[in-house]
Amino acid sequence: MSLAHERDKIDAINHQLVELLLQRFSVADKISQLKQAEGLPILNPQREAEVLTKIETITNGSAYTEYIKQIFVTIMNETKKSEDK
Repeated sequence: MSLAHERDKIDAINHQLVELLLQRFSVADKISQLKQAEGLPILNPQREAEVLTKIETITNGSAYTEYIKQIFVTIMNETKKSEDK
């Protein structure tokens, strides 16, 4: 195990995260279009709470749960900004 090897692993994970985030934004765009077509509000605080609850379940009591939840709050906030474009 070397520093360079571990950094390569982080770089690979970052690449995967970017690909997944691009997919997530694309799906969010489609959801936004569907909401507009159906006359539904873009903001849905209940759905955001559900997402965070699911994150708690997925992380299963990890020491990183709160950090990961905060990352998802940021992702949701940035997604809302992108829907306003």
